[in-house]
Amino acid sequence: QWSVDDAASALLMGQFYRERVQRAQSGAAAGAAECLRLAQRWLRSLTVAQLMELMRALRDHGGPVGERAGALRARLRGQDKALCPYAHPYFWAGFVVTGRS
Repeated sequence: QWSVDDAASALLMGQFYRERVQRAQSGAAAGAAECLRLAQRWLRSLTVAQLMELMRALRDHGGPVGERAGALRARLRGQDKALCPYAHPYFWAGFVVTGRS
């Protein structure tokens, strides 16, 4: 176990739950471990351009979420749009599924 990045964790967990909901709604059988794997793959391949678009939508929520989204967008400005900022295992490999899925 190790410390994890707050923004990467929020993105990963959001995608994890979207995977769970999508599979439940479609009737596809995918356990928690598979959904986590898919969310980790998504996070690894997320580009600056995609992240900026996602943060643009979240910025309008206001409150702490909007503030953090705005701050992340400010940090990303000027970076190569094709860069995958969360590709390194530090951002996604610290998560495991335990218990029953």
